Amino acid sequence: MILVKVPSEQGSLEKNIGCAKAPESLLSSLSINPEQVDEVRVEKSDIEETDKAIFEKTSKLLKSESRLFLLGGDHSITYSSFSAFSSHFSPEQSSLLIFDAHADSYQSFKPVSHEDMNRVLVEEKSLLPSNLMIVGVRSIYPPEQEFIEKHSIQTISSEQVSLEPFHSLQQVEGFVAKAKNLYVSIDIDAFDPSIAPATGYVEENGLLWKQFSALLSPALKSGKLWAGDLVEFNPLMRGAEKTQILCENIIKKFL
Repeated sequence: MILVKVPSEQGSLEKNIGCAKAPESLLSSLSINPEQVDEVRVEKSDIEETDKAIFEKTSKLLKSESRLFLLGGDHSITYSSFSAFSSHFSPEQSSLLIFDAHADSYQSFKPVSHEDMNRVLVEEKSLLPSNLMIVGVRSIYPPEQEFIEKHSIQTISSEQVSLEPFHSLQQVEGFVAKAKNLYVSIDIDAFDPSIAPATGYVEENGLLWKQFSALLSPALKSGKLWAGDLVEFNPLMRGAEKTQILCENIIKKFL
């Protein structure tokens, strides 16, 4: 698997300044073969050029039959990388499993931000609503709830994971079983602040490590996982050391 650095916080709406430093921070403490590391050229003054660069890098690696894991950066990077993923495999054969405290479906706006990337992917038909599942969600605005209900998007709240762990696992297993090609996106705010405090949008009562590991396992074992990303970790925030350890453990699972 190729680790791809995407040091961009352009889609964070200035609400998580510092997350662009996460890729370098994470790789500095992991023993990774340099040949396993690639990087997206980020145009700091032009988010659209950055989005284009993410799309092109993802497309290139998929065409070479490489599996890849992007290190962000803010969650808007998933828009471009999954768009490339969907273009490569086709929307019908591309599924997106997201671990996130938020629905990221607030509005349809370009360039895409970390608050609306799911909505734009669906409305641009790069992502079929039936091929999207959001796990750990616990903060949904009314327009997002309306969007989720309208498109019958599958969600599993962190409360459901705690109260019905077996049923939640069955839901994820069912989603993975139906997928043809899988992309997994992990927003670090999906986790409880007790283990992941260093992020821009902290939400209480999040996922714990054992819960996450169990729910991720079907994807890792499926043989369908071609790409993924880890986003929204901010090494400049309080609790960065604790959050970095969590991020490193996530990367190790994918490697």
